[in-house]
Amino acid sequence: MNDQWNTTSASEMHADVIATKCSVLTIILLALIIGQVVFAGIILFAMDGWGRPSTGIWMSAIAVAFAMQMFAMAVFVPTFIVKTGVKNANGDIGQLLGVYQVKMIIGGAFVEGSGLLNLVAFQLEHNKWSLAPVGAGIFFLLTMIPSSMRVTNWLDEIRRTPNE
Repeated sequence: MNDQWNTTSASEMHADVIATKCSVLTIILLALIIGQVVFAGIILFAMDGWGRPSTGIWMSAIAVAFAMQMFAMAVFVPTFIVKTGVKNANGDIGQLLGVYQVKMIIGGAFVEGSGLLNLVAFQLEHNKWSLAPVGAGIFFLLTMIPSSMRVTNWLDEIRRTPNE
């Protein structure tokens, strides 16, 4: 049979595997988000962190600077992981899905770590602006939650791009 007119991408043929990876990544990313939300709730409500006056600035400033660095690393480090992983995968969908999963988990971990550090800074110094990177990080993690279509498009793009 001639595959000349077959327009089904290889990634569409693996829809079940892609859907499973998306579910796992969604659970992982939501866990990273929920951890920060619960910790923030404890600090803000159980420990009355919102109502306390500011007691310093250094830890908060360091945590915000750290957050900016971690946001940059959450974008650039996964890019390097993808480049290396794609070369080693040789077009294998299963290995490419593993690369995608590692890329997402590492990117999410950078963002979550910066959020937790800023929550600790808020707990110690009570600067309300320390919560801005936490909110930005949670929004960033929410935008990272994959859909089957997003993963399928990523796989197709990777498979169309020639290895360098």
